[in-house]
Amino acid sequence: MKNNIIRKKLMVFGLVCSMAMSMVSAPALAAGTEPYSETESESESQTQQTETESESQTQPLSETLPSESETYMQGTESESQSEETETQGGGAEVVLDDWDLTSREGVEGLYISGIEGEDYTRDSVTGMITIKSDKAIEITGKPGVEYTGQIVVEADEAKLTLDNVVMKNAAGDVLTVQEGKKLDLTVSHVNKLLADENDGAVAVKLETASELTISGDGKLDIRGTKMGKDIVMSRGMKKIDTEEEKDRPASLTITDGTVRAVNGISVTGNESQKVSVKITGGSVDLKELSSSDKEKIKLTGNSGADVHKTSLTLSEAEEQVDDIAILSGGTAYTYGKDGIYTDENNKIYLYLPAKQTVVTAAGTAYAGEVKTSGTTELAKESAMLTVEPVTVPALTYGDMADKIVAGAVTVKNASVNSTTVTAELTGANRDGFTLTPAAVQTDGVTVPGKTDTAVGINTEIRIQPKESLLDKGAGKYETTLTITDASGKTTPVTVSFTINKAKLTPEAKIDEKVYDGKRTGSGTVTLKGAMYGEKPKIVENKVSYKFNSANVKDAKKVTVSELELQEEYAKNYELALDRFEVEASIKKAPNDNDKEDLKKPSVTAVYNKEKGIWQPKMTTYEGQEYLFFGSSRTELTEKNKKSENWEFGDKKTKSDRIVSMGDKNGKPIGLKSGTTYTVWTRFAGDDNHEPSDGDAMAYTTFSVGSSGGDGTSVSESNNRIKGLTEGTTYKIGSRLAFGAEGAGMTNTSPKTGDERYIPLSWKVSEEHTWSSAPYEAAFTINQAGSYTLQVTFRKQTYSNNSWVNTSTTSVKSVNFKMASDGANGTGYTTSGGNSPSTGSGTGSSGSGSNSNSGSGTKTNTAAKTGDDSPIIPLLVVCLASALVVGGILWKKRKDDKEDEME
Repeated sequence: MKNNIIRKKLMVFGLVCSMAMSMVSAPALAAGTEPYSETESESESQTQQTETESESQTQPLSETLPSESETYMQGTESESQSEETETQGGGAEVVLDDWDLTSREGVEGLYISGIEGEDYTRDSVTGMITIKSDKAIEITGKPGVEYTGQIVVEADEAKLTLDNVVMKNAAGDVLTVQEGKKLDLTVSHVNKLLADENDGAVAVKLETASELTISGDGKLDIRGTKMGKDIVMSRGMKKIDTEEEKDRPASLTITDGTVRAVNGISVTGNESQKVSVKITGGSVDLKELSSSDKEKIKLTGNSGADVHKTSLTLSEAEEQVDDIAILSGGTAYTYGKDGIYTDENNKIYLYLPAKQTVVTAAGTAYAGEVKTSGTTELAKESAMLTVEPVTVPALTYGDMADKIVAGAVTVKNASVNSTTVTAELTGANRDGFTLTPAAVQTDGVTVPGKTDTAVGINTEIRIQPKESLLDKGAGKYETTLTITDASGKTTPVTVSFTINKAKLTPEAKIDEKVYDGKRTGSGTVTLKGAMYGEKPKIVENKVSYKFNSANVKDAKKVTVSELELQEEYAKNYELALDRFEVEASIKKAPNDNDKEDLKKPSVTAVYNKEKGIWQPKMTTYEGQEYLFFGSSRTELTEKNKKSENWEFGDKKTKSDRIVSMGDKNGKPIGLKSGTTYTVWTRFAGDDNHEPSDGDAMAYTTFSVGSSGGDGTSVSESNNRIKGLTEGTTYKIGSRLAFGAEGAGMTNTSPKTGDERYIPLSWKVSEEHTWSSAPYEAAFTINQAGSYTLQVTFRKQTYSNNSWVNTSTTSVKSVNFKMASDGANGTGYTTSGGNSPSTGSGTGSSGSGSNSNSGSGTKTNTAAKTGDDSPIIPLLVVCLASALVVGGILWKKRKDDKEDEME
């Protein structure tokens, strides 16, 4: 029991001692070996800092900044052990080793150069340091201390140096370069920017249009959260100065230093431009870009070409690498080298173009082909050959052997070690080439010189195609030149020789085309430029001939396209053009109207009082045009047939048109009296059609009246039927009275050449004639149906003081209906109040029959007509007949009244 109590007391004592020891801070100050404690008094700290500064002026760098192993792991090891560590690692190794963090402070513990409040601000509560000035500012930390805070750049062009700064932000990004701002960041010694693992932020944030350049001879470790990236770069629209707003992505440039961001870069924003990441020096360890990253990030080197991650394992080198020489594709490649350090695996990381590359670092040579994906590991080499790619100058099908030119292959050794090589042609087409070594330039390299295929280093080998390759025709012929060094390592390079296809120039002849409303044409294509008498052809059924317009007046060119060589000629030839234009035109199409459809024009002569001439008046027909001759013409000459000077070629129907005969010497030309004129007609053409053929004509003749009269022409359209109304329905059995009036009948003072129409006869079912005025009649129809009244008029002309009948007649019609509920008669009142005689009849099937109707009793006062019939006896007979008919009607009405009374 007592032993247990003693044991418990010893445990409590040990725990108290352990807690007391933990309160003493482990890290030492920049000079001296005593640990730095947060509990030290201000005076002690100032004293110790003064002592440190004094000692640092006289002590080596290794004593000024002790390494992790010296300060925290060795503890109380002897001074000799500490000196041995310095000797083995070298000054740079001691300075740049990482260390375990032993304490945390706010940003107030950092030394910041410049004027606070003007060049920068420091907020001890939020931990934010804001860079406000373009002056160079340096932030210096103490080894082993982690500072809680963040840095925000809002100066336009800031210059900042981080020296032993380990900063972690528990509430956001660590370093932010604001939109449109620039930061030149120099790193010295070991620096870290750490995002809180439990926060979604990144370590470095570059906003839209911002620029960050990293340089220096120190280290910078950038670590974002475990789930995110280390660096985020933004894309977005921004207006700079007076320029219009454009997509201005952020950019990152690394020129020196050892930079590590193993979680990589992310890009925000949906704009089209890529963010720019440019690496021209330093050891940079970034996460490999994925395919999606490459769509957003443009990664380039000092030449602007794409670069890719490449590593070297420098197992025998010190941590710091001061000498690097790079040969990319056989050409020196400039690469910054200040501040390159190996990582814990003795590796450095370079970003180089995708080519065969040789890197000499720390006196050791490394070589390999840099890949476009993944990290390329360059291997250590004893002798490294580079063989420049070669292409023998190309020929064209048809060229002769005297035009063959040799190509040159240069073999170089980038290693400090010499070797001998053998050159040999292998693979397909090797017998088609001749290999000739040129003069050997040894440059200190052993050269065997025993055979034609044995060459030295830094020499030129000539490759020339043989004439036999020309017989194979156009194509690309390749073989492999294999260079083997003394160790047996082979370096292959492809040798290629191309015979290009000969160019053929197409020409086309376009077939004559007649208008069909389509743009499609036809033709024949010929080819120029064939060799050896060959006659290459195209696939004819695939050629397209297309007019620029389907209309005759607009069609000017034909586009010939879709040209394809026949397969048997396609190996050695190709077309210089796959489409071209040819001048061409379209002919008007023949007129497709039939001769039987032509209508003869109706022509009469009209006297023009104003001009004092006779002119033809004619009715034209739609789509027809006319040609006049001052004589009888039954045939047309070829010139007349093809003439375009026919009149009235518009497509609209025009009635009773006065035809002008033209002017001569400023005086009107009219038709001559007593002369017969011929008018021909044809179907008019249009923009795309010819007029109808000259042989498919219709013509008419007419004669102009005697001279001396002034001539009043009348139109048959002015003939009228009065009383009976078109389309009216009349009552069955009712009295239908009407009158007829011819055009010109009111002319009571006719002159020679005047015209008129007089009624000649009328007809419903049977024809009835008039011999004189009044031209009136009445009839009844006792059956329902549809009927037509037709009145025929005769044309008369006034000549030799009398009206003379012509052969011209005209018919006027009125359509009407009969029904039991129709109108009760026409209500027509005859001239002078006299009623014309009426007839009664019955109609069936749409036609009625009625009795003859006599003429009226109105006195005829018209001019003499040339008829010598006795007028007075006829009038007496007519009067007697009227009295008889009147008595009969009176007796019938009286009988009807008596019947009604009974």
